[in-house]
Amino acid sequence: MFRRMDHKRKITMCLFLAAICSSVFGEWRATVSKNLEALVGSCVVLPCTFTHPASFLSNSRLRGIWHRKDKWEENFYHEDHTKILDTFKDRTKLLGNLGENNCTLEVIEVKDHDNGPFCFRIEYVRKDNN
Repeated sequence: MFRRMDHKRKITMCLFLAAICSSVFGEWRATVSKNLEALVGSCVVLPCTFTHPASFLSNSRLRGIWHRKDKWEENFYHEDHTKILDTFKDRTKLLGNLGENNCTLEVIEVKDHDNGPFCFRIEYVRKDNN
């Protein structure tokens, strides 16, 4: 969670993983930093990688979503910008390539109210065969 430290104007963030696990696809794992510090007004990069047990079908793709812990609908990163909380719009960017198991995220202009904990989840999306 972000925690304001007045004397240094730093915030601390704890990241937790929320990966979708399925008996069909096996177990997924992500590696994220548990705590990060960032100066208010600066940008911060949240390193994140993940592994999965099986390859995907050619008619599938991955969707990475960053959200508040226990509040899956409160997204601070989503490929559909209409699903991002207003306070995070235009301030988050996925730097990683999900096809390369990289879910690294950048947050610019860190605010003292950008409090977590935050989670990353990945969704397996089937493309239509139309």
